[in-house]
Amino acid sequence: MALPVLSGSRITLRQLRQSDAEALAIQANDKEMARFIPDFPSPYTLINARSWINKTLRLIRKDSEYHFCICDIQTNNLIGMIGLRNINRQDLNVEIGYWIGRRYRKRGYCAEAIKTILSYVFSDMGLIRAYAILSEQNKASVRVLENTGFVREATWRKATRVGRKWFNVYSYGILKEEFKPVSRLE
Repeated sequence: MALPVLSGSRITLRQLRQSDAEALAIQANDKEMARFIPDFPSPYTLINARSWINKTLRLIRKDSEYHFCICDIQTNNLIGMIGLRNINRQDLNVEIGYWIGRRYRKRGYCAEAIKTILSYVFSDMGLIRAYAILSEQNKASVRVLENTGFVREATWRKATRVGRKWFNVYSYGILKEEFKPVSRLE
């Protein structure tokens, strides 16, 4: 199985390729971002990138997780990742996760990637709910979820630890009927 190419007005979401390893290693090598993603290596090396690409390709073949790279539509440069996991075809829901490279933050790329993948989730996959789970510390991610229509559904108290300090974890969700699709400029 190959993932479809999904397009927004400024980004394209596509399947990772082996040739993306160097760009992935550069964009993912961010200690600040690694704080918010469980088991995310820091520093992030070319070996980590190649391993992740191979893993995503295996997961796609198993039809268990879909991971897309976020590319700038003008340059085709990889600027981040967005993925779907815990795909529940019985209860019609999916978990979404994402990150964006430091140089591309606060420019609307992540929000556009989320809206683009939600169009795919709700229209093409036929699911009715998407959710995201994140640390209360990840304030930028809280903002982007709220700005794309997600609603905080739960707070799990002291559910994650960084060093010796405990933090709450938030669960955000969006339903198909709440989603406002991205308008495409063509």
